[in-house]
Amino acid sequence: MMLAVWGEDPVSFPSRHIPAVIEDMRMLPQPVKPIPIWIGGSSEAALARAARLDGWHGSRLTPEAAAPIVRRLREQRPDPGFTISLRSGWDGQDDGELGARLAAYGAAGVGHVLVEPAERALDNWLRAVERVARAAEGDLR
Repeated sequence: MMLAVWGEDPVSFPSRHIPAVIEDMRMLPQPVKPIPIWIGGSSEAALARAARLDGWHGSRLTPEAAAPIVRRLREQRPDPGFTISLRSGWDGQDDGELGARLAAYGAAGVGHVLVEPAERALDNWLRAVERVARAAEGDLR
């Protein structure tokens, strides 16, 4: 549905998965260029869907668990336009461990890592984000 509405104006079609008819659906302004679609999840269906589209976004996998998935997706989609991304939590305790984990994700072929700090108070969260940036750059001061 999103591919249709991003590329045509307006769009009408019967829905396959919900009891509805989409009539004259519009998106304005139209995207200037195609919007990539990344699929999340590690099920067989999600990985197959990701390989057909523009990228994969895993969640909370260790670098060791992500590596075989990344290898499999890269075998199917070696083109650099196919994005491999992953979300990872961080307890804010050990900057060195975080730096090592980010390096391991990179070695496994993950191109983007979204690190989710555990801190919830704004000032603490902002400090954690700065620490994440330094860990990603290898600056663990």
